[in-house]
Amino acid sequence: MTHLSKEINWEKEYTNINLEDKKERKINCCVRISVLSCAILVLVGFLLSASFLIILSVKPSWTKKIFDLTKSTISAYAIKISNTAVSMLNKFITQWKYIFNK
Repeated sequence: MTHLSKEINWEKEYTNINLEDKKERKINCCVRISVLSCAILVLVGFLLSASFLIILSVKPSWTKKIFDLTKSTISAYAIKISNTAVSMLNKFITQWKYIFNK
């Protein structure tokens, strides 16, 4: 009986380890996806801002009216995307600090 109970206990421990490993893998996957999405948003925001500034610095006279109309809209979208990415990153960092400090 003792050999059988030891074997059952070993199986329980093994399944608990597997469950913890699966949870850890899910957490790692979620972390990677969150960081990647934040990085993509930051990159898109900065690329929009940079491209807009480059276009504005080169602007020929025939595009002056177009840029006057769209300048505020494009820069507003670029700023919104950058701010959204930064706020997502801050929320992500605070959530994981809370989780890892438990």
